[in-house]
Amino acid sequence: MSTIAEVLTLGGCTFKAYDLGRRVEKISRDTYLAFEQGAHPYPSPIQGHACFALVFAKPEQAQEPFIWLLKFPLDEQSKLQFAARDDFLR
Repeated sequence: MSTIAEVLTLGGCTFKAYDLGRRVEKISRDTYLAFEQGAHPYPSPIQGHACFALVFAKPEQAQEPFIWLLKFPLDEQSKLQFAARDDFLR
């Protein structure tokens, strides 16, 4: 398991991602997955960081989701620095 999306999916959870930069906006699943895999830059970086929320739950518990508010450093191309994400996963 190398990404947060994989951890949530293998745990049987569904999730949605939201940008928490200048305003709260939903991040499409494809955009989030591409960002987390390092294929695309973060859509709305703020001061060199990706600030986003992951709202997730198992389907049978969808009425009471969990929320992770995350802030990860980005490189000069606004791509995820994997070390910070990997530390979070550990």
